[in-house]
Amino acid sequence: DFRTYQNAVVNLVRFTVTQPPYDELIHSNRIFGSIFFTVWSFIMLLILANVFIAILSDAYSEVINNLPPEEKGNILGKIFEGTLVHRTLQRISTFTKADQNEDGQISVKELGDAMQINEEKAKQILEEYDTNKDGHLDAEEYHAMQN
Repeated sequence: DFRTYQNAVVNLVRFTVTQPPYDELIHSNRIFGSIFFTVWSFIMLLILANVFIAILSDAYSEVINNLPPEEKGNILGKIFEGTLVHRTLQRISTFTKADQNEDGQISVKELGDAMQINEEKAKQILEEYDTNKDGHLDAEEYHAMQN
């Protein structure tokens, strides 16, 4: 029975566990019954999703706390290792590390420092992969060099 608010709440809690009598709900009030039932179902879905996320978060924190300290910071790296996301993030990271002055381009000196080679060898590599001949490697040229 959905004729009073108290009965509606009691029935909705009961129907969360069992199959809801949607026909009774529509006959009580066609418009508000449908809206009330839809909103209630959505709220229950959010609550259950929240409980599921809480359980996963608790399990994740327990696993992280049981790891040795040297492995704690690298858990997400291990999860995504070998994927396109991992390779893309690694490329961005290496370009960012190599670009010491953060100007968006890699100079001969920066390339030599990043690859731990002398400037003469770095200049040869830069000339080979510098497609626009500006004397620097941008992100695309740097990534082409890595492939």
